[in-house]
Amino acid sequence: AVCAASIGFLTMAVVSATFLSCGVLFAELLEWFNASRANTAIVGSVLEFTYNAGCLPMPYVIKRVGAQRMFAIGAFVFVGGLLGDGLARSLEIWIVTHGILCGLGMAILFMCQLDSLYTRTPKRHRGICIGISFAGGGVGAAVLAPLLTASAAARELPLTMIIFAVFVAAYLGCVFMLLV
Repeated sequence: AVCAASIGFLTMAVVSATFLSCGVLFAELLEWFNASRANTAIVGSVLEFTYNAGCLPMPYVIKRVGAQRMFAIGAFVFVGGLLGDGLARSLEIWIVTHGILCGLGMAILFMCQLDSLYTRTPKRHRGICIGISFAGGGVGAAVLAPLLTASAAARELPLTMIIFAVFVAAYLGCVFMLLV
């Protein structure tokens, strides 16, 4: 139960921070791409749609493929999206990399941690484990979102996203070891 709650907490910390950072990075995106507010807001809308729609088929896919494999696939897609953010030179590419790739990767990771919670915890501990897992989202958003903002203000946005991608890759690699 402790391992499942830890996996959930750590996964949600990164997923929620990235999900909520779209609003925090809005000003940086406006400045970097010199785009309108309406066009820039599409990034967050596509991210939310992909994240929510991506969660729908995941229980079936996780049962067919396995949580460990899907976690690795989700981490790969998510980090690929973050690296794509760092390499993107247009808002349209950001919509694809951040909105679609990151959103899909986050959906896979979110559903894998839920699967881990449901399969690794007894029913009497499940509620507290889910609470601990979702608390990770609040902690991640409170810690990582301001760090992303400060980093983007001090450096160029692409470099910030590449640094964040490397951090997330190492971080999720450590979380993956808990699944094994």
